[in-house]
Formats: sequence, structure tokens, C-alpha cells
Amino acid sequence: MKQGIGGIIKRLMLVGGMLLFGWAGTLAQEVRETTHVHFRQSVSVVDTLYVIHGEPLPAFVERNKSRFNDSTFILKHIQVVGSASPEGVLRFNETLAQQRARSVAAYLKEHLSIPDSLMHVTSIGVDWEGLKAIVPHLENLPNREQVM
Repeated sequence: MKQGIGGIIKRLMLVGGMLLFGWAGTLAQEVRETTHVHFRQSVSVVDTLYVIHGEPLPAFVERNKSRFNDSTFILKHIQVVGSASPEGVLRFNETLAQQRARSVAAYLKEHLSIPDSLMHVTSIGVDWEGLKAIVPHLENLPNREQVM
């Protein structure tokens, strides 16, 4: 049975948050780290076992813990951007994006002891660009070429 684009989009579980770590070393070298955290559809709770592609959040945290113990690095800020997939009601997706951003921020604070003053949490609501970016990684998606 063939599905339309709307049916395919409803099956996608998209990027729910993006993290950007800004680090500055003693030689004024700036290091930026970015990762994506994926969520199941309509869910805002971090599931560390759910990864569509890329690095799982716990691995990202572990890899960056060493910087917290390195006196030559200074954490300048962490930006958490929440988003949601485009299916469903716009207001629900906007709220979901905010909840996802707060959920990722809470996870980071718990595992990295980040001061509130360095944590910048925002949301962009529906993430059409995220949809375009993730579809190529969903090899089992019916009609993937049509969606792209």
C-alpha cells in the first residue's frame, strides 16, 4: 500500500535538540562542538538509547567531560536549541520543542554540572531544515526519494 507524503512524515521521529558547546583555551583558540539529540514522535523526555544517526548524547557528554577537568579550557556557553517535526498542530509542536530543549538542558546540567549562567536554552518550533537533513539517513523510509 502506497503512503502519501503526509503519512511518511508522520512516521518520522526528528531531531529534537541541538547542542553547541563553546570552549576557549588559554591561547584564545575557540572550539565548537555540535551534536543532535533525537526524540521519539511527540516525546520530550531524553531517551539515551534512541539515536537515528550520529553520536548518542551520553557519548557526547563523556567526550566533553575531560574539558571540564582541564584548567586550560574555559567554557564560554552551551546553547540548546529545541525543535519538533512538522506533522501535527503547530502550537503542540512549539510547546514540544520548548520541552525538548529544557529536557536536554536538564540532562546536561545533571551530568556536567553546568552553571545556569552558561546555559542558553531556546526553541525554533517546527524544524523543516532538520527534516531535510535527516531524511537521507532514514534508509528504510518508504518513498524516501519522493520525500526528499
